[in-house]
Amino acid sequence: MQLRVVVSPVGKEVKLDFNYYHKFSCAMYGKIEAVSPEFCHELHDGEHRSKIKLWALAPLNSKFTHIDKANQSIVIHGSAEFTISSPWPELLNNLGRGLTLDPELKIGNQRFMVMGTKMMRPPKFTEEMTWQPVRNATIAVSWSERGEKFKKYFYPTDKQCSELLAKNLFNKWLRLKEIRPDIADAFHSHDDAPLAVDLIKVTLPSEFREKKHQVKKSFIRSWSTNQIKLEAPIALQRLAWASGLGEHNAQGFGLIQEAEQC
Repeated sequence: MQLRVVVSPVGKEVKLDFNYYHKFSCAMYGKIEAVSPEFCHELHDGEHRSKIKLWALAPLNSKFTHIDKANQSIVIHGSAEFTISSPWPELLNNLGRGLTLDPELKIGNQRFMVMGTKMMRPPKFTEEMTWQPVRNATIAVSWSERGEKFKKYFYPTDKQCSELLAKNLFNKWLRLKEIRPDIADAFHSHDDAPLAVDLIKVTLPSEFREKKHQVKKSFIRSWSTNQIKLEAPIALQRLAWASGLGEHNAQGFGLIQEAEQC
């Protein structure tokens, strides 16, 4: 499921620093906590801590935007929107309720008002689909040895990038089966052949755009392109749409939509 949220600045404008993603994610957790403290605790600090969260957040998008290079900030002086996705109904329901019951959204010390929400219609899922990040979103793919703090980030021209995206998507499937087997069953019947990582093939183009963001004390290197070809069983296509591709999805990375056809 994907939820589109429309917001408007409180006052003339808002100024967000370039690396606002972590504050944005914290604002979402705050809305969940306001209506379901126990669920939020389990999600962020409890049994789901350090595990795949199965929700994705896209950065703010607005045509009423300009860049203040001197102050390294994004200035928004009109309506903006963002998208949240998850296969986990309770998460989106709690977040939607939090945004509706208290429509003021604070990202750091900057204030927006929620003007409306809309559930997005899913695409027609097939075993071969072409995806792209939603506007302003990018995809992060990395690898590190167990116990090591250093991460190596990969781009579409790296062979490992496609392989890691496939493994990440399959790990999300295993995570969904762990926390919500009923939803996994709805996605993929027991009568169907078992899912496996070797059923996933990701094809990436050679042209892409690089970005670098700071999230807390870490730098995340990511990329964007308008052509991510995914060959996978329909259940995994649904999961990719609902939970995002790659890593750091709840921090503003990896939320996708069906690629626009030219």
